Amino acid sequence: MTMNIKITLLFVFILLLGSTANAGFPPHPQFELFSIDGARYTSRELRGKAVLIQFFSRVCQPCRMEVPFINKLHNKFPDTLQVLGIGWYEADYGRLVELIQNWGIEYPVCPDPDGRVVDAFLGQKVVLPNSALIDHRGRFVKNFAGLHESINRELEKRITDMNGPIMEYRKTGPAFYVDRMVEKDSAEGLGKAWQEKIKSWLTAEKIPVANSLNYSDYVIEGVIGKNGAEMEIEITVKS
Repeated sequence: MTMNIKITLLFVFILLLGSTANAGFPPHPQFELFSIDGARYTSRELRGKAVLIQFFSRVCQPCRMEVPFINKLHNKFPDTLQVLGIGWYEADYGRLVELIQNWGIEYPVCPDPDGRVVDAFLGQKVVLPNSALIDHRGRFVKNFAGLHESINRELEKRITDMNGPIMEYRKTGPAFYVDRMVEKDSAEGLGKAWQEKIKSWLTAEKIPVANSLNYSDYVIEGVIGKNGAEMEIEITVKS
């Protein structure tokens, strides 16, 4: 029997839409952001670091009061944390540069001229100051809303606790979870066999295979079918 295997690799990357594929974690937007100095930051390229996205407005005095603490985190975890400030409805770059200088912000700041970034992360009910913490696998952890010492302590502890897993992640690389293969066109029984084959291939290449969606970076799904004497397999890899 001849075998025709069609494999498609599809890395799902949607600007400010979609969600992580990991079960057990709240969804969050994947992102592509540009700081005022032109640097590009994407959720995919920041894998391997914790990401703290801090939302602020120039009319929010508590946001200004929060800056020294966010600066502290930015400087305390230079290798394992990426801080990004988001200027809500900031369209005037000159004024935003002046605000950064006046407030003493030391981390990259990205303008949000039409509020789309804040809306995507926080929805219509915006409470400032507010920071979204994302882990090194690109999964949303928690929003930290308000200004209080207890909030700061919890946020700093969460980031500190991530350092060990981040270092381990950097040693092993991203992990793949092999989800079920959907069977069609009289392909009964082949889905499970190919699921195990893919796991074996990954293991042979020394690529980490996750036993749970919660500990995966990428999810492999597939559709397997028979077209007469030929077998067709389509594989999708989702981030």
